[in-house]
Amino acid sequence: MLSAAAEPTPPQPPWPPALTLPSTRTRLTLRMQAPVRLPDYAGSAWRGVLGHALRRHYCVTGLSACPPCPIYRRCRYVYQFETPPDPDGSKLRRYTAAPHPFVIEPLPGARELAAGDTTGFSLLLIGQAQRHLPDWVQAAAAAGRRGLGSDQAPFEVQDASSDEGVEAALVPTHTQAATDTDCDIRIELLTPLRLYQARRLVGPAEFSFGAFFSTLLRRISLLSHFHTATPLEMDFRAAVAAGRAVQLADSALRWHDWSRASTRQRRRIPMGGLIGSFTARRVPVGMLPLLRVGERVHVGKGASMGLGRYRLGS
Repeated sequence: MLSAAAEPTPPQPPWPPALTLPSTRTRLTLRMQAPVRLPDYAGSAWRGVLGHALRRHYCVTGLSACPPCPIYRRCRYVYQFETPPDPDGSKLRRYTAAPHPFVIEPLPGARELAAGDTTGFSLLLIGQAQRHLPDWVQAAAAAGRRGLGSDQAPFEVQDASSDEGVEAALVPTHTQAATDTDCDIRIELLTPLRLYQARRLVGPAEFSFGAFFSTLLRRISLLSHFHTATPLEMDFRAAVAAGRAVQLADSALRWHDWSRASTRQRRRIPMGGLIGSFTARRVPVGMLPLLRVGERVHVGKGASMGLGRYRLGS
């Protein structure tokens, strides 16, 4: 619930002028041709089969690993699934990889599917990755022929519909008015949120809005820097400080354990995270568009497979 706060607000950083994060969301509807059981959070399964299909589609050398490839930094699969930073770039040099320019959100529905049942996912492509949408649809068709899950259940692409050309505004297109006030926001975590602080996962007791917002701000900044022509420029130190000043109320967070199967590592990987809801008190109005973008691009570890999805209260 958004509600005006009566208390005086602390000084705010100068929020930047308008900037956009171009993105296209495509809904792929699939029809199963054999029974299948989907995992708790099927985004990991969809990312796995699509990633393998895209690698087969793009790869021209047949090497078992990508980095030794002579066209490593020009490969469209590497750009989308491994995204190495520019080695000559001075900014963000400490990052070994950029965030993937996609988010996969499984469509709601049953986990136990019979032949003839429909399922699918929503695919968000960000920035330059939008131009590769036809390859993703082709990869989905190829993945369907090889099958999904341990039983390799085949499926077919029934429909693909896009909101092509949608741009998510990063910041307001107007100058913040003197009458603008801070507000309280209820935030609901829809899929497990995996935040790291000091290299440790954040649990319900350690969670803070500052950790949430700084992680989101870093993700948006990296996405805009590596995948668009208009990187986000602002006073990040001041923005992070403003996030730390936001307090929590009515926190109802809990830890949800689950794991995903890794074919490459031949083991199950723990993927637990926070779910539930909380209220952020006295959120600066300049943060709201950033939080709205976060609803679209998700936040935290595993965002590309649909983790860290949240919804702002209205």
